Formats: sequence, C-alpha cells, structure tokens
Amino acid sequence: MKVFSVRLYCPTLFSTIGGAEKFTAMIAQYLVKTFKELDLGLVAQKAKYARMEDNIDFLNQNYGLSFSSDINIQFLKEETPGLWNRYAAHRELRKTSRNVDLYINCFHNVQFFYGKKNVHIIHFPANRRTVASPTFSRIPLLKPIAYILDKKYEKCYNLFICNSLFTEAWLERYWNIAPEQKIVLNPPATYGSIWSLSIEENQRTL
Repeated sequence: MKVFSVRLYCPTLFSTIGGAEKFTAMIAQYLVKTFKELDLGLVAQKAKYARMEDNIDFLNQNYGLSFSSDINIQFLKEETPGLWNRYAAHRELRKTSRNVDLYINCFHNVQFFYGKKNVHIIHFPANRRTVASPTFSRIPLLKPIAYILDKKYEKCYNLFICNSLFTEAWLERYWNIAPEQKIVLNPPATYGSIWSLSIEENQRTL
C-alpha cells in the first residue's frame, strides 16, 4: 500500500501559541489519528527548545494533543534581511513541497508550492504582491516579477480553506478565487483545554 505524504507549513508552530498554530496542530493530530498509511511532516522556522522531544511536548501541552516523539519535523533557517536572502529562503521553503502528495500552507502569506495537491488555510488573506508588497511597489521594474509570482500563487492551490465567511469575502475581493476552489471551515475551539485555562490564568493576573 502506498504511503500518502502530507506536509503542513506554519513557521511559528513551535515558538508561538496562537490561532494559526492551533489550527495547524489540530489538523495534524486529526490526520495522524485518522489515516494509518501516512507520512506526515511539520515544517517550521523556529524551535522553542533544543531537544525535539521538548518541542513536541510544547504542542501537546498547549493544545491538549498527543503527538508521539517520532513525528517528522523539519526546521528551516530563519529568513534574514535582503532581497537575495529572502529569495533563497523562499526557494528552500518551496523545496519542502517537492514530491509531496498534499502540501498544506497554514500561514498568512502568498507563497506557492510544488505539491501534487496544495491547500492554503486562510486566516485572513494577504493582498497581491503587485498591490501590497513594499519591495515590488518601491521598485517599478520588479512589477512584472510580482505579477508572475501572484499568478503562481493563485494557480498552485487546489483549495483555499477560509476560517470564516468574512475571510472568504476578503479572499474574493483580493484574488477573485472561483467558488469551487474555496470553502469555509471554522477554526477549532476547545473549552477547558490547557491553552484556554492558561489564558484565563493570565487574565486573572492582569
């Protein structure tokens, strides 16, 4: 039986506690529990701890999950300032999608990937590079490159998953995505989890 490969990209998954990170972690946990023949990998940029086991515990403790220590995690080098450095970093990121059956981009960016199938989870859409990018708007000669990159982003995804109807409306406004290419999936909400309890503790100390 063929092993189905899936990668989830969220650069801050192992360094920040937040909504995008929780969405990513819970999708990963669902896939692990639901599918037996699965090669699942998590792609991030920052590690909170030196030991891999501690990073996995970071997910389990903050989101009430039960990842095992053998989960595949890939940490990328942190992006450094400079146009060439950004290009090189984005190129390395896209390499993580090569020969992958399903690549899920869980972050708010306009990156494109090379998975056989690609999905973008939209927490709130970023506008087109030709409109919003400081780099491309500052250097007019780069506008054609921005246009090409925007087209690659728009065309690479088989599905856009929006976290609300509000987000879907802005995705339509910015990118004019066809109705059959987008759905709404509300983010996971848990009551009484370690994460929500820790937030309540913090609020009581304010």
